[in-house]
Amino acid sequence: MKIMKSTFSFALILYLCASLSGVPFVLSASAKITPKSVNGGTELITIVKGDSLWKLATEHLNDPLRWKEFKSYNDFTNPDLIYPGEKLRIPIGAAREMAGSLEAEAAATKLELEGLKKLLEEANAAQESTGKTVGNLEKQIAELREQNQKIQSNLESLGASVQQSSESNVQAVDKLGEALASEYKEAEEEIGKISNQIEALQKSLDQRTAELAEQQMNVNALNTGIQSLSDGIDQNREALGKLDKLIREVEGPVEPPTKQKRTFAILAAVAGGLAWFAVNTIGRD
Repeated sequence: MKIMKSTFSFALILYLCASLSGVPFVLSASAKITPKSVNGGTELITIVKGDSLWKLATEHLNDPLRWKEFKSYNDFTNPDLIYPGEKLRIPIGAAREMAGSLEAEAAATKLELEGLKKLLEEANAAQESTGKTVGNLEKQIAELREQNQKIQSNLESLGASVQQSSESNVQAVDKLGEALASEYKEAEEEIGKISNQIEALQKSLDQRTAELAEQQMNVNALNTGIQSLSDGIDQNREALGKLDKLIREVEGPVEPPTKQKRTFAILAAVAGGLAWFAVNTIGRD
């Protein structure tokens, strides 16, 4: 009976000393993370002050509720307690892959946009060159028509003079008229050829104009897409920042006990042992 009383007294005193000295906190500080040996698809990171599994899941898995997946790569004595300096094995972050994918897509879109801009510049240069060619051809047509008008005027003058000339000059006048008529015919044929060229060039110019309009629409659509991708990246980063701040406010940092607290716990345990010894001695007396 006396032994049971002594044991109970010792347990009670030890419990009170441990509660007052913070021993439970000291014991909880023994929590550890042991990374598993996993090859490929993972990396080791170092825990820093303020980290929690929720925060790390947000940063590397793009979802705080996926923190339990860390158990597949690490052994935890207490997953609620992690300390700065410890190593944690994590899979490649989904958020990082998504951000990389968006940035790669934006880069590819920018390259495509640069190519379209270059094609647009070349098309504008070709259109300008075609416009100059059409202008030159129209100028040539105007000159040929002016020449034809002069030839026609000369023919009419010759016809009037034939009536007044002698019979000896009629034959020469006829030959000259035939020559002028042949020259007039050749000029008309040349005008027809040039007109056909102008018509073909005009069709080509219309087609190029339509292509330029379509390319401009594609450029506008690509610019809109790049802006949308940039906005999406900014929104994702802003959401991650807000979630990180919320987690910090809810959980708060957990720091290991100081050397002073450990010393106090040891002294309290020794004091409890002495108290038990005193009670036990008194009980025997």
